[in-house]
Amino acid sequence: MVENPITNPNEAELLELVKEHQPILYQPNHDKHEPKFMYYRTKIEEEALQITYYTVWDNERHPRYLFHVIYAFIFRKFYYGSIRDIEYIQVNVNLRTKEVTDIVYDQTHVPNYHVTFPFHIRNHLKKIPSPEINENTFIRFFGKKNNFHGLIEPHFTGKRVHMMVSSWNHVYNVYLEDLSKQIKNLGDQFNTFSTLMLKKYDPSEAKKYRANRRSKSEAEKFNK
Repeated sequence: MVENPITNPNEAELLELVKEHQPILYQPNHDKHEPKFMYYRTKIEEEALQITYYTVWDNERHPRYLFHVIYAFIFRKFYYGSIRDIEYIQVNVNLRTKEVTDIVYDQTHVPNYHVTFPFHIRNHLKKIPSPEINENTFIRFFGKKNNFHGLIEPHFTGKRVHMMVSSWNHVYNVYLEDLSKQIKNLGDQFNTFSTLMLKKYDPSEAKKYRANRRSKSEAEKFNK
């Protein structure tokens, strides 16, 4: 039997898929800079729809006051053109099954919410297509060389993955029930953000916030 070819979704259908797969965010309530909204971009490659969500915060606060003044109001203002913070989560969706196949995001190099120098590491979760295991089991890879780092079972509400803001500079990890015990200084009280406004990516914003210097997914370069 020959499968029907995939018909690329139109703009209205794309928006519905973006809403259907929008990540749910958890952020420790001691971080007073709450996320404001999400930009989104889409790209289709064969059967895969790549959705990149860019969460926007007004600012981020370094845990050391002097560092914060230098970092936020001198370095960030000069280097990025704004003290706004923008971080990405990329969700790949199979257009035939409408299921999540990959989740890509940045996390810090050490599990400490208040880390002084938070170097970013690319984290890639790839779904295991096997009926013999839990349907939400993914393989975790670290870094650009895709170093295998075990299995993980993210939580989903429908098709929306639960993601946690795991450092003061607002990079991520998947939200797990016991994660607060694994990340130093994280705390155990969270605010949940499940209804953040979605805004279609506007290329003019890239120039305004010098997005080519910020974190960005492999599939969707925020400055293009």
